[in-house]
Amino acid sequence: GQAVGAALEQVGHRGADLLERDAGVEEPLDDLQDQDVAEGVEALGAGPGRATLPSALRALLEDAAVKKVGHGLKQAAVVLAEHGVTLAGIDVDTELASYLLDANRSEPELDAIALELLTYRACALESIVGKGAKSISPGAVAPAALLTWAGERADLAAQVAPVVAEQMQAAALTPVYERL
Repeated sequence: GQAVGAALEQVGHRGADLLERDAGVEEPLDDLQDQDVAEGVEALGAGPGRATLPSALRALLEDAAVKKVGHGLKQAAVVLAEHGVTLAGIDVDTELASYLLDANRSEPELDAIALELLTYRACALESIVGKGAKSISPGAVAPAALLTWAGERADLAAQVAPVVAEQMQAAALTPVYERL
């Protein structure tokens, strides 16, 4: 489940270019932004209703028996559905759960949630690609640097998920979360 969350988290990053290679898409990916699943799917050569994904990935995403944990899975599910892929088996979307637990948080970023709940300061993408006018495309960064960042994000979502699930249970919010 954790690996799937990581894959979805990274569709807008280096994960998309891995999918691109596996899908046989020949054109290079454009500059992809954090959690921009739509661009990631479109970079695979897919338009609405016809995502071109490796069959093994599609089967994994659509298998409800394989539980998915990640950050921003609700957004990923919507965008994937627009491209004909049904994301099934969402167990914990840490973004949605965090927002439900603290609705005053305008955008529950995984980095901030990890700092708050795990007292862990995550590596920011900006530390790898830079920011502002001097920033570079994630595609121009050494894959090893992005893989470390992506692995950390997947691990953070996996560590945050049981914490927010427990907090939702304690606050009697689990039924509300399950309806969302």
